[in-house]
Amino acid sequence: MKQFLYLSFIIFILASCQQTSQKLRLAEEIIESQPDSALKILKEIDYKNEKSQSEKALYGILMFKTLDNNYLTLAPDSLINFSIAFYQDKKDSEKLGEALFYKGRMYKYAFKHENASEFYMLALENLEGSKNYKLLAKIYSDLGHIYIAQSEFKEARKKFERSVEYLSKAGIYNKVYSENINIGNTYRFEKNFTKAHQIYNDVFTNSSDSTISGIALQEIGVSYFIENKFDSSVIYLKQSLRYPFVDTNRAVRLHMLSDAYYELNQLDSALYFSNESLKYPANFYTKRECYRILANTCYLKKDFKSMAEYMTHYQAMTDSVSKIQAQTKAIVIEEVHQSAIKAVKKSNQIYWLIAVIILSLGTVFFISYRLIRKNRTISKQKKVVENTLSNKKSEIEQNKTMLRESMKDLIEKSKALKSNGKKNTDIMLSDETVLEIYTQALQINNYEVFSQKINAAYNNMICELTIKFPAISQKEMLYCSFILLEIPQNHAMVLLETTPNGLYKIRQRLAQKLGLNSTRELDDFLKICFGH
Repeated sequence: MKQFLYLSFIIFILASCQQTSQKLRLAEEIIESQPDSALKILKEIDYKNEKSQSEKALYGILMFKTLDNNYLTLAPDSLINFSIAFYQDKKDSEKLGEALFYKGRMYKYAFKHENASEFYMLALENLEGSKNYKLLAKIYSDLGHIYIAQSEFKEARKKFERSVEYLSKAGIYNKVYSENINIGNTYRFEKNFTKAHQIYNDVFTNSSDSTISGIALQEIGVSYFIENKFDSSVIYLKQSLRYPFVDTNRAVRLHMLSDAYYELNQLDSALYFSNESLKYPANFYTKRECYRILANTCYLKKDFKSMAEYMTHYQAMTDSVSKIQAQTKAIVIEEVHQSAIKAVKKSNQIYWLIAVIILSLGTVFFISYRLIRKNRTISKQKKVVENTLSNKKSEIEQNKTMLRESMKDLIEKSKALKSNGKKNTDIMLSDETVLEIYTQALQINNYEVFSQKINAAYNNMICELTIKFPAISQKEMLYCSFILLEIPQNHAMVLLETTPNGLYKIRQRLAQKLGLNSTRELDDFLKICFGH
């Protein structure tokens, strides 16, 4: 009887092992064509109790690959760490290289590009002489995007060209055209629009993939937009809408089209395409920009009720973006805990400023909307503001010692505009009392002192940008600082004495000067390069 039970147990174990092995093989076979089905199969495996070390190591690679193909978060890192350790011990360079790649990609998605590059280079070392051309192409493509984030466009181009080389060897020609678009983007970032257009047009002419052709037309339209050739931008963006799209691509095209129409002062078309963009799946950045255009357009059409509604949505989207960025920071802190602790200690002096802004100026935005929506008199606004100021006075006084210069210059500029008879279109600054509140509650240090603090807290940002991009103005540099400080957009408008559209113009000029594809990349670029 004992022998029978023992034999049954052995058979059960062998059957379980065989079942796991079969599931892994099946998942590996369909991982490219049916990633969602592969994920379901892998989730059926109890990897924590898996006895076979080799199958557990393979499971880690397959799970990360499947999650990546399904555009899901790569986690937990303990899975891929086990795979790395196992294949390193077995001296399996091929599998080790693949495991290192997915570890690097995990860091890339967490915006920790320095760590990502380190693992990518280790992967390339282990894959030397490998014929896994598809994997090699992915590594070089990721390195290219990292170099773009660092404004190293020539280096980025070299990596994309290596990716094209390996994709050609693998016979994946549709991806070749996708990488060529990336190469075109590097030229566009360098303001070599002629070369960029040449590549985009070549992709459009020769690619048999209609989706890629649509992307090429889209990039031509974006390029013309950056060149301020809005008529041409409209032509190509409208043409791109006739082609298939992937993910959030259609929403982006419609948004860019609405922005071009806005620049052309064709307000009805701007309204229409922004609303159309909002009907399709899109990230928070695209949605936010749509609401910005809608708000600005309604302002120009004197539809203040609708403007207030769209501005509310714009602020909500801005808050959502901030939450996403905060979540990203949390991931990074978790993965590189020790370095993050140092960063937090370094930035504590800056974070209190954000708190002061949120606490003391939250009602200012509300007051401005009251001005638009209900047309209250300045005297009534002053009364509300004074009441708000008295409630926040104690908090303001505690932090006054950390600040020095008032914002008298903003008041004087506002008075000068009025005395010269010039129309001040900035709703946020139309009430002089609001400026006075900022004078008392948010006395930002003079530029020199402020620059020193920003440099100390954010990796010498102002010095680095001044050296690499001397064309950036002082106002634009201040806005870069506000992005890192996570100051709300409506507050930044007051500090910079500008309108919603004026703020966007600042973002647009910055994106152009930094060689970025669009304003949507500005926040990420600064936080990747100079954040913690």
